[in-house]
Amino acid sequence: MEWKLIPLGELADSIPGGTPSTSVNSFWNGEILWATPSDITATSGKYIDSTERTITDLGLKHASQLLPVGSILLCTRATIGEAKIAAAPITTNQGFKSLIPKVGVSNEWLYYVTQHLKREMISLSSGSTFLELGTKQLKGILVSTPSNQEQVLIAEALSDIDLLIKNLKREILKRKNFRIAIIQEKLNNHHGKVVRLGNHSHFYKGFGLAKADLTDSGTYPAIHYGELFLKYPETISETISLTNKFLPSSFLSRSNDVLMPSSDVTPTGLAVASCIKVDDVILGGDVLVIRPDKNLINGSYLSYVIRNSREDILRLVNGTTVFHIYGKDLAKFEFCLPDIDEQNEVVFLLDALRSEFESLEKELYKYECIKQGMMHDLLTGKVRLV
Repeated sequence: MEWKLIPLGELADSIPGGTPSTSVNSFWNGEILWATPSDITATSGKYIDSTERTITDLGLKHASQLLPVGSILLCTRATIGEAKIAAAPITTNQGFKSLIPKVGVSNEWLYYVTQHLKREMISLSSGSTFLELGTKQLKGILVSTPSNQEQVLIAEALSDIDLLIKNLKREILKRKNFRIAIIQEKLNNHHGKVVRLGNHSHFYKGFGLAKADLTDSGTYPAIHYGELFLKYPETISETISLTNKFLPSSFLSRSNDVLMPSSDVTPTGLAVASCIKVDDVILGGDVLVIRPDKNLINGSYLSYVIRNSREDILRLVNGTTVFHIYGKDLAKFEFCLPDIDEQNEVVFLLDALRSEFESLEKELYKYECIKQGMMHDLLTGKVRLV
């Protein structure tokens, strides 16, 4: 059977939402689910069966109509194109034009269609304060439509990869939480002796290297202080960026150096540390370099300790508008240091646990890309399932 181009308005009824007066108490805190776009974006998966706020039967009469199970709650204001399938009877505020599929139209298939058409919906929207997709524009969107049988098969195929993605996300979260628990266990047992960092380390500052100096195809490996906030973990085994800017005054790393951003507009980002295991990496300005005695301190272990001692580190921060942490202040930091063999064992375990969930994250990204390709191929008819 050939596919047909059918306006969305002929595939589903479009139902606008509404908000009962917030000043009338009898409209609120009833048994009826009342969704806002925030409920949609805060809900994982493709189904929704709970909302932050509820309304009464009386409130429903002053808002919109009750949507049946299986309806598609489609955001058409601000977060345009975000959608969920109602797993319980529900109503919405005015940020939606929900879809009730007509006879012969699979609601699961139509849900994936809305996700595939998100960019088109945004391009058709207008507004000065915030974008909104009008009813006429929504209903006029042309949808490549197969038979109901093929709609069901397409939805099943996409649901299968959705389930795989959901399970991967759950496993990643589980591994991350387990690692956090192990970090707490290993670093809070207080084996060893209390030492002052300044007694066993030297402190330096990186030099130069603006963000514009970084490149994907330069000659020299380099680290800009801004990369330390989010891009690098506790152990740096390879660098992300390169540069062509090498000066006689460039500051080069030594394996086991611990790197911290030394300034930020908020103090909370300064309790971050990463140990670089590579020599001769150019370290930019605003990189605070801790060079510990490698016979006594494993730099990666120190990085874990610093990240796990957030409150203690933040007490060493200076500044009001821009915040700084200096080597002379960090030298006062005291922590419990086990012998080097135990440090090495802890680092090996924690780095291995990180590698586990990073591998899963790469797998998750791969399957999310596969899903996007499947949506394009299956929802345009490029790949047929019957």
